[in-house]
Amino acid sequence: ASPIGKVCNAVNEEHYMEQIQQLSEKIADLKVSVDNTEKERDFYFSKLRDIEILCQRPELEHLPMTKGIRKILYAADAKDSSLPEANEIITRSPGMFSVSDEAE
Repeated sequence: ASPIGKVCNAVNEEHYMEQIQQLSEKIADLKVSVDNTEKERDFYFSKLRDIEILCQRPELEHLPMTKGIRKILYAADAKDSSLPEANEIITRSPGMFSVSDEAE
């Protein structure tokens, strides 16, 4: 091989090694990001599971607030928020939040 060919190969090899190093660092960063995201997901899933268990308690399951929470927890479509419907369940319950009802 000619000296020029050896120089070109060395330059190419150095360039590829730099790319490999950069991509390896990016992979390591993405792995950390995935780990953090999974920890956060598990944290919030655990909280939601605790709320679900509370909503299943017989002394609480008939309450409008519990029904509203269950409406949100068990919504099948992630695109549409169940919050408006859950709010409707809660607010149409007589005497739940109205001050005038308590005075009567």
